[in-house]
Amino acid sequence: MISTTVYTRHTLDSSLPTVSFESSKVTDEAHELPAIIVENGLQPAIDIYNKNQDVVERILDVLQSYFWKAEDDTGDSDSYWPGRENFKSHVVHWMELGEPVRMALPAFPFKSTNMDKVLGVLPDYAEYLGLLRLNQMCLDIKECYSPGAEVTIAADGVVFNDLLMISDDDVWNYGQAVREMVQKHGFDQNLKVLHAMEILSLTMTDPTTKSTTLTEEIFHKTIASSRAVIISEFCQSENVTQKLVDEDIDSRLTYNGMKAFVKIDLANTSIRKNAASKKDYHNEISSLALKMMGRSEGFGKLIRTAMPHHVRLSIHPSYGTAKLSICLVPQLSGFTARAPWMSCIAVDRQGANHTAHARDVRVTHQLVVENGMPWMFMERAAAPLPEWLLLRNQMFEELWQQNLIDLKKQPRKGIKITIEIDGRPERTVDAMSWLSTPKSLLAYVSEELRNSALIAKINGRKYWDLNRPFEEACSVAFLGWDHPEGQQALWRSCANCLAELCEQEFQCVIADTMTSTRGFYCEMSTLDGRGITETDRELLTLRMMQVVQKPRGFDRLELPRHTLQKIFASNKYRLHAINRMAEGQTAIIYRSGTYVDLAYGPHIPDISLIKAFRATQSSSAYFLGDQNESSLQRVSGIAFPHKGLMNQHLQALSKLQCEDHIRLGKQQQLFLTHELSPGSPFLLPHGVRIFNALQKLLRAEYHTRGYQEVQTPNMYDATLWKTSGHWAHYKEDMFRFNLGKKEWALKPMNCPGHFLLFTSRDRTFRELPLRYADFGVLHRNEASGALRGLTRIVSEVEAVFDLLKSLYGLFDFTFKLALSTRPAKFLGTIETWNEAEDQLREALTRFKCDDWTINPGDGAFYGPKIDITIADSLGRELQCATIQLDYQAPINFNMKYTTEKVEHGIARPVVIHRAIFGSFERFLGILIEHFAGNWPFWLSPRQVLIVPVSDSQHEYAKELERTLQGDKMHVDLDLRDDTLRKKVLRGHREKYNFIFVVGPAEEKTRTVNIRNRDKSESQHRGTPVAVDEYIGEAKINPVEASAK
Repeated sequence: MISTTVYTRHTLDSSLPTVSFESSKVTDEAHELPAIIVENGLQPAIDIYNKNQDVVERILDVLQSYFWKAEDDTGDSDSYWPGRENFKSHVVHWMELGEPVRMALPAFPFKSTNMDKVLGVLPDYAEYLGLLRLNQMCLDIKECYSPGAEVTIAADGVVFNDLLMISDDDVWNYGQAVREMVQKHGFDQNLKVLHAMEILSLTMTDPTTKSTTLTEEIFHKTIASSRAVIISEFCQSENVTQKLVDEDIDSRLTYNGMKAFVKIDLANTSIRKNAASKKDYHNEISSLALKMMGRSEGFGKLIRTAMPHHVRLSIHPSYGTAKLSICLVPQLSGFTARAPWMSCIAVDRQGANHTAHARDVRVTHQLVVENGMPWMFMERAAAPLPEWLLLRNQMFEELWQQNLIDLKKQPRKGIKITIEIDGRPERTVDAMSWLSTPKSLLAYVSEELRNSALIAKINGRKYWDLNRPFEEACSVAFLGWDHPEGQQALWRSCANCLAELCEQEFQCVIADTMTSTRGFYCEMSTLDGRGITETDRELLTLRMMQVVQKPRGFDRLELPRHTLQKIFASNKYRLHAINRMAEGQTAIIYRSGTYVDLAYGPHIPDISLIKAFRATQSSSAYFLGDQNESSLQRVSGIAFPHKGLMNQHLQALSKLQCEDHIRLGKQQQLFLTHELSPGSPFLLPHGVRIFNALQKLLRAEYHTRGYQEVQTPNMYDATLWKTSGHWAHYKEDMFRFNLGKKEWALKPMNCPGHFLLFTSRDRTFRELPLRYADFGVLHRNEASGALRGLTRIVSEVEAVFDLLKSLYGLFDFTFKLALSTRPAKFLGTIETWNEAEDQLREALTRFKCDDWTINPGDGAFYGPKIDITIADSLGRELQCATIQLDYQAPINFNMKYTTEKVEHGIARPVVIHRAIFGSFERFLGILIEHFAGNWPFWLSPRQVLIVPVSDSQHEYAKELERTLQGDKMHVDLDLRDDTLRKKVLRGHREKYNFIFVVGPAEEKTRTVNIRNRDKSESQHRGTPVAVDEYIGEAKINPVEASAK
């Protein structure tokens, strides 16, 4: 029971109106509110600190041990407390009075309305754990300061419940249940729970002696007026709140947290259902979160007024400058900490508590009920591993033990290992063959490299596990996450861990694990073909972060085909690959935990280096991509060695979703797709405008650089593709059909058609270089060719580089170059390949110095190539352009030209294939996302929108439209029967570069009022501009500029 008094407004703020309350009756205007009167504390004295410095610091140490610091953009969240000194005076104040160190925590408002998150409307095990932690903090302080500590839980449900559609009854019942929980478990010595109206009373004087308790009746009769007083007298305007969010990092973190949970909590309410669109719902959520933020700040001001010397606590992670953040239910690394009233507790098989959303654990966990009420979830017992898996692992273990014996028998001798740093020899150290490993040499490198190394590279060409012994003298370099192979090794290792979890959780058979440039995936055959759900993915994410807590490496074996057939006898998918091996051929398998599988390697030395993981997608696929084969379930994932990288990745994904080309293409009416022509876009009028602008740009460049434009057929006899060699290598990727007695194919590239053009008549050296450009429709890829003598390859490739630089620069693309060298299977002689690769190396070095890389063995079967990857505004690397040398096509097509310098006057040309944009349709998709629909004027499909103010200006608006269209501008006219505001907003949403508003004044003066999309200051009515003056400046584009 809490003693209360009737009160009047305190004179702390004389500008506030005085409000008196009658204790004998309760009305809308006069309510009796509970109050707690605290002593008037003295200001902390410096000598108190000097006398008790050790105790003060120990108390601060305790508080710091509970500090929940926000992660920075690198993912670091160490326990350093920037605001430690700011809190010292509060501790000294209570020590001077000889009283418990008092703290205040706004928290425990009410349970979420979203039953997908919580177990019900009353407190459960989650709240108990939160109260237990607060109580323990007080007990820890008591260990070093006998009066101990006291936390006042400022239950803020009254402040927010009207915004979140929570009833007053639910707020009262939840608060009373929390109070009962405090008393039941003996926490009431250190914890007290006050509603907002009780805290409000602390700012009041005590003019009477009547006392009472906060009853349910008083609570309901005072809640509205209490909230009104808090809002009117302590809260700031939304503009001030927005400025605070923009400028103060802790406030911004709190606001972002509020926005995230409000969006989820209200997803199934009338607010979501009544929203006209997702954007409207997002705006409503942002507005609600801002109001909550304003009320939160106002409630904080009330707490500071009522309890000026209390240590201010917060449940939101922060940097601790003004508030000490505390996590009520701490989580293992990798798990999300959620507020108890926004989640429930899921206890895993190891007994660890995790805050989770109820919907995510209902399948995998058992609901525990206490005293007839839902209390928490307990994870179900794991199913026993199947017999075939145990047999597989037993065979591996026997072979592994034999491998260890064989390893000891290997001749061990002293060898020299040269450690390379940044491609240069750093030092040479002594080692032992078959004993020393790259990991054992990490002591000779810097701490930064030692901590970041994931794999090694031997003799500049072979990638090596850090735990794998050296076999002979060599050079070694250490590769980390910043190297593509380091990324691949970490993802390959995490894919194996994911496969292990899938085997354990789903009793499945793993068909494959693969990495890509964006992560990795695991394909499996599940029992009864069950799909992998979102809940399954969340379970895998949680389980993975448990697994990687404990250090564990990978064991590597190289085994012959017949042994592998025995190990994987129960896995038809792995047997498919093994049975295709030649007799006597060996393959590598790795083991980690309970998982054994074929893998190229290398892997990281310890799975605990994986600091962040998320199972991102699930889908179905066919084995070998053949619909006649088994249907498989695929789980995709992403992992990083630092949490901060995951945060950056998720932010990029969020931005990508906002700027997805399919969404933007539909929104801007650029293209559509249809099931009757899957994979082929239908370009709409505005999309064709961009398409034509790109072709116009490219045509202008081609004309300047001496290209000849040709058109070739779309369909060819299969004989052409057999002659070119594509039939043997790309047959499955071509659209083929029979017509009459012949087999035909739609062209996936232009070059074979160009070869026919070249051989259609005799050629001489004077015609070279012969540069063909073709805008024909492709059913795979876009390419065009240039024919050149070998001795002049370098200058021709440099010319293509210059073309790339010129075109990509217009789009603000940066690009990287990589030389792909001779593959294992190739046509021609090694000498010719070496000479060709040297020519490309020279061209690359002239253009980029040393700023290019090598992709060993990734060349085309007919010649080396240069792959060009661009980086867009989202930071993604995408391959569009390529430059390829081809020596086989001139032989296959008997291409030749006459020259006086070669015997018999005949020579073979060399073909240079090159693509700039690749497929125009694909490049359009890249540009949509790169510009996020904000097209530069010269490329924009919506350059100008003319909006008349009224019907009287329709004729003037049409005249303007004709004038601008005469200047070849893309102009649209909005004559719909809508308000001016709606028309302008629609124009902004559709991202017109300029909106011309014309009213009576503009018609009279032959001017327009311009809204410029890219200039915020022009979004409102400004000074009219003469149309002729505008046109002269706006219509300049890169093509016209180059022509000038």
